[in-house]
Amino acid sequence: MNADEARSRTEPVREDMPLQLRAWRAERVGWCCLLVVVLLALAGIFGKGPLSSAKASSADGRLQVEYQRVARNGAHSELLIEVQGAGERQVEIDLSGELFDGVSIETIEPQPLRSATFDGSGQRLLAAADGQGRVRLRLDMRAEGIGRYDASIGTGAQRVALQQLILP
Repeated sequence: MNADEARSRTEPVREDMPLQLRAWRAERVGWCCLLVVVLLALAGIFGKGPLSSAKASSADGRLQVEYQRVARNGAHSELLIEVQGAGERQVEIDLSGELFDGVSIETIEPQPLRSATFDGSGQRLLAAADGQGRVRLRLDMRAEGIGRYDASIGTGAQRVALQQLILP
């Protein structure tokens, strides 16, 4: 932009060029911010996507949990639990923490052999293992709260802690 274009004019229309230049700069910053928000949304930071997907495992690697770090209130999410048993036919899996107060578990596949509550709000599932002593459970959940929720999933001495943020 040359000096003549940056000068304020009164004819044919009154212009305040310094104000106009600041407005154009603010507009460019706004477009850049909007682009960043759209790219983050596409990457999954506000729900399902690669940035939201998480995997946690116990110290020995025999318990693994896949989940979404970020969920939307009223939306479905999955929690995948895989346990490598030591040749056991049945494995007890404990689900506890405030996350299970902020979501409703709609289905568990395959169905556990038995389900019971413990410590008031925790849930203990007894699941059958396959021939190699492995258990895979898929919990379909619907988020019903807003905020950050912690959870603990374990089998005996193996424990995995996870956090999920539920957005409005």
